[in-house]
Amino acid sequence: MTWAPVPLLVPALVLGAGIVDPGVGPAAPDLISSAPLTASLEDREEDAQADLEKAEAAARKGKHRAAQVGYERLAKKYPDTAAGKVAARRASPSGFLGWDWVVQ
Repeated sequence: MTWAPVPLLVPALVLGAGIVDPGVGPAAPDLISSAPLTASLEDREEDAQADLEKAEAAARKGKHRAAQVGYERLAKKYPDTAAGKVAARRASPSGFLGWDWVVQ
């Protein structure tokens, strides 16, 4: 059996809004990512609100375990958003699991 050397993966350096591989020099600018590292705060708020609505819909349907898992996941993924803070409260042991109309 022969062994071939395996190239080591070098972690990328984070510089500004893009990721630059330390092995890439100025001769290869097309390999430099100019995409932002994180989504904008507005996008994160929208995504978190959509996930909160899904968890609340599950709670209204009586799927309380699915709602609790949704709240926990949301609280971990988006702790800096308003929806993430609501989800953190609802994922607590004495948390409120959704709502529904009593009279409409």
